[in-house]
Formats: sequence, C-alpha cells, structure tokens
Amino acid sequence: MLHDGWKTGDPKNPDIITNGVWHCPRLEMPREFKAIGVHGFCSYGYNAFGIGGRLGLGELLHSHGKGIIPPDRESSVVSPSQMIAIGDGFCGNGSVIADGQWMIGRVAVQAATPQAAYAGTKRVYDRHHGKANVVFCDTHVEALKLSFLFQDTTDVALAHWTRDNQPHRELLPP
Repeated sequence: MLHDGWKTGDPKNPDIITNGVWHCPRLEMPREFKAIGVHGFCSYGYNAFGIGGRLGLGELLHSHGKGIIPPDRESSVVSPSQMIAIGDGFCGNGSVIADGQWMIGRVAVQAATPQAAYAGTKRVYDRHHGKANVVFCDTHVEALKLSFLFQDTTDVALAHWTRDNQPHRELLPP
C-alpha cells in the first residue's frame, strides 16, 4: 500500500519522506520493508482520504500536491476540533492496521500474507501502547486508541475522519 515511487527510489519523491518532517528519528524502518526494497518509510501521515478513500482533506502531499484529489479549502472542514489532520502514519480498518504510510486513514489494507498483516498490526500496537498520536485541524493533539480509530463504528469515531463531521458508514471498507 506504500506509494510505488518510494519502493523504486523515484527522484520525484524527495528524501524528506524518509528523513524530513514526516519521519520520527527514533523510529527505524522494519526489516521486512528493507527486504522488499522500500525506500520511504513515513512515521507520520496526512488524512488525505478519510474513510474509504473519501471526505478526507485531499491529496496535499501526493505528487507534490498534484494528486488525484485536490486539497480542500480550510472552510470545507465543518468542525476543525473534531477532524484528524495529521497523525502517526497508520492505515487500517478493523483488525488489520499498516504502518509506514504517508497518510493516516480508515481504509482497507491488504497484506501479502497473514503473517505480514500480523507483524504490521503488532508493530503498530507496540509503537505507542495501542494508541496513535493525532493532530486535529484546529491544531490540538490527542493520543487516541487504535481501536477507536480503526474498529469503532460509532458516529463520534467515524466523524473524526470526515470534513463534513458525519459518520458516513456507507464508505467503510468491507
């Protein structure tokens, strides 16, 4: 699920992903990422897609802001104190959560093997004791439980991912 350019070392994706503001200096790239030739491992991610690939903040970072989904205006965020903007680079839905992502989102994640899914999810839970650090659009920070972010289907949990502050269960990945 990582961006293909990071796997190949594409020069359009600068070293900022691996060594700049999107990388925590205390977090090392997992051995399995190195083994398959991944060059970019992000510690932090941007809520580009929200739930199921929609209603996030748009693709500000992908291809230097020239992604498929243009970035949204600040005025489109109905409740800035409730919407996740940036957080630990985790993507998942249900019991599988992947790390090393340039985004944070509640989207379907597929692993090559059940062992890879288990290893990534275990690593994610170990990183901050079952929590993710997130910055909301109003700039306040919270450490939220991973179960709240990726498994909880209450209106409150789901609305954190969307700019219109609605749960949008219809967009949840299967």
